[in-house]
Amino acid sequence: PISTLLPLALAFLLTAIKEGYDDWQRHKADNIANSAVYHVWQNGTGCNIPCKDIAVGDMVKVYGNQEFPCDLFLISSSDPEGIAYIETANLDGELDLKSRSCVAEIIAQVGRTSGEKPPHVGFTLQAEPPSPALYTFNGSIVMNYEEIAVSSQQLLLQACYLRNTEWVWGLAVYTGHQTKVNM
Repeated sequence: PISTLLPLALAFLLTAIKEGYDDWQRHKADNIANSAVYHVWQNGTGCNIPCKDIAVGDMVKVYGNQEFPCDLFLISSSDPEGIAYIETANLDGELDLKSRSCVAEIIAQVGRTSGEKPPHVGFTLQAEPPSPALYTFNGSIVMNYEEIAVSSQQLLLQACYLRNTEWVWGLAVYTGHQTKVNM
């Protein structure tokens, strides 16, 4: 009895201490990630705000080698073709870069931009409700009274990194616990 209970209680105690320590480390890492500063365009002006304050509908500028703070719909890129290269190692362990592209109609309307401020393009994004399916995204944009289908090819997922691209502007689609990574 005591010879059985004592080792068992000790094992439970050590496991609880280890789990508590792991939770504390995750909490510290979350605080660091949530306080990272990003350039956001809100109400016609640019400002730098912490990641935790980014809201759905904000235009967010992400620079090369920076992590995406939330799930973004790609609006424009430093690449003339509207291509952005991302690293998804945090999601799937793959180090190969994947390309994402702007919608051709947006590129045609916007043309080449300096990236100083987000491109002025009028559209409405209709996106599916948040879901944990990492590699699917169904939605459409309505632009000049025309509905254009969009897919995961235009989605930049949180926890991925922008690589080999100077900058991108994206529209925040899912933030916080509604991002595909956090579901």
